[in-house]
Amino acid sequence: FKNLYVDDNVVIMDLCHIHSGIKRNTKIGKNSMIMSGTHIGHDVHIGSGCNISPNVAFAGEVTLKDEVTIGMGATIHQNVTIGSCSMIGMGAAVINDIPPFTTYAGVPAKKIKVNEIKLERLGISLKLIHHIKEVLLDDQPLKKLKLSPKDKRYFQTLEKWVKKGKVS
Repeated sequence: FKNLYVDDNVVIMDLCHIHSGIKRNTKIGKNSMIMSGTHIGHDVHIGSGCNISPNVAFAGEVTLKDEVTIGMGATIHQNVTIGSCSMIGMGAAVINDIPPFTTYAGVPAKKIKVNEIKLERLGISLKLIHHIKEVLLDDQPLKKLKLSPKDKRYFQTLEKWVKKGKVS
């Protein structure tokens, strides 16, 4: 077996089950919160600043990028990646990879919208938010934009996702 690593300033509430890794270490990133009754399977990587509501179930080998919010009672299938700044609705069943900056809900989970509230809270410009919507909701191509250094970081996240061919 591999190890379980819990970074700084992580809150883990009562009745959680967290499995160590089998193929890779299980990791929980800094400033994350894991609420009551959550099951975290083997080889799960949870990024920094994630908020996991009560009674969420992660199968093995799931990857959450940074700043992800998972609603109460959601179930995440094995080998799924959830992109940065995404939100998964309460009770959703996630069976495919989730693009960054989006909100998914339902059974199976379907794209609802761009997670604008999270993007605004992070201080992302309206210009970049509009472009994220064009790319992720309207299947428009990625454009070169003149952006602030802060926005460039989030643009690079979008660009990596698009280059992997994961826009759906």
